[in-house]
Amino acid sequence: MPSMSVKEIALDSVLFQVNRGYQEEETQEGFPYRLKQESHLDEEAKVLFVRLGAETPKVEEKPNYPFYLNVTVAGFFQFTELIDEALQKQYATINCPAILFPYLRETLADLTRRAGFPPLHLPATNFIKLAKEKTEPLEEPSVEPKRGFRKPSTAASEGRKKRKRNQKA
Repeated sequence: MPSMSVKEIALDSVLFQVNRGYQEEETQEGFPYRLKQESHLDEEAKVLFVRLGAETPKVEEKPNYPFYLNVTVAGFFQFTELIDEALQKQYATINCPAILFPYLRETLADLTRRAGFPPLHLPATNFIKLAKEKTEPLEEPSVEPKRGFRKPSTAASEGRKKRKRNQKA
């Protein structure tokens, strides 16, 4: 069996938009998001490139959500020898996404916290189960927030305004 090593893990893309029109509701029923996966094997270099991302509904689609985010992390995984198609599928849908998931999870928690919201912590994900079910695009699982989402605090908003003013000066 070929051995694998992590060549590189990096933040691939980030899009985060605060919904200024968000109104907090008494009962917030979790937070929908969609996991996205993509992979490509460079057979010559014996490197598997895997992207793992999370995306929430756009503000236009779900106007009463506090923000829209679309974040992707990427990893390059080096193999000692060329892997067959079945092994490639296993690494691309289970092993490598499981390695990338903590990086994605930490990025989402940090982004939401820095925007003035409670950190969004994605729950543990069973990639084996997802790979078995992945005959169609992934459904939108729901994350139960520990606390209700709220508008960014006035202090956080004022801090952003002050930084912008200082940057212009």
